[in-house]
Amino acid sequence: MIKFDPLKQLAKYTRDLLAVPECEISLGRINKYDNQSENLIVVDNLSPAKSRYSTKDFDSDKELMKVTTCFVGLFTLDFYGPDSLQRANIFTALNNTEESRTLQKNHELRIFKVGSINNLKRLAGSTYDDRYQIELNIEYNLVHEVDRLRFDTAQFNFLFNE
Repeated sequence: MIKFDPLKQLAKYTRDLLAVPECEISLGRINKYDNQSENLIVVDNLSPAKSRYSTKDFDSDKELMKVTTCFVGLFTLDFYGPDSLQRANIFTALNNTEESRTLQKNHELRIFKVGSINNLKRLAGSTYDDRYQIELNIEYNLVHEVDRLRFDTAQFNFLFNE
């Protein structure tokens, strides 16, 4: 059974990269954020992930077949609150560091360069909320191991009608 959730892994990566408390990160889309005096980061995916490739690897000693499927998906980080622009800029800058590469490896993600930072306050014509959105392409692998018995020698039994 595969229990890898890229949305949760991206949230953990964001938490660790920005060193923010976990209570300031939310999964999924929110329509309106009422408490504008507090900072919040919302992690969401925009579209279904697309499969890039699949591999199979057989370990003859353990008799396990490891099937790996690589996916790429478009995700967003929405930054709310008074520090929203600063946090979006810091995330963009830190995403290309060595520490980021280590965190990506630990969280089993590959995060490509930040595509854009959108000022959603301006796009929505709002005057009362600070909201910036980052778009990210993320690559991740789903791995599943299956028990497979190996045959060292073939054994045949022939049945003849006499």
